[in-house]
Amino acid sequence: MSDKLGIPPQDLRASAGASGRIARDLEPRVKKAVNKSKDAASALKGWSFGAALETSAEEWETALGAMRKRIAKSEELLRDIADMHTWNDHDIYRTFSGDLKR
Repeated sequence: MSDKLGIPPQDLRASAGASGRIARDLEPRVKKAVNKSKDAASALKGWSFGAALETSAEEWETALGAMRKRIAKSEELLRDIADMHTWNDHDIYRTFSGDLKR
């Protein structure tokens, strides 16, 4: 275990990029899965299972959509944290170096 607690901004930005890729990759897959479930529900219209499948598809659409949005939001937040970390390091440097003109 390390005594160092810091996380380099480049690691935060790399994590942000990974979150963004995951969110973008999920979007078409979620849509495809939900659409296929809805198509199956339509094909079973009139059967009790068809109605249950339609309800299930709608619930999955809501849940998976919310999950994708949270992952996408984490990309934004990780980038913001990296930017604030970098700004803070520069501000501390300027304060301690006496170079407040930078």
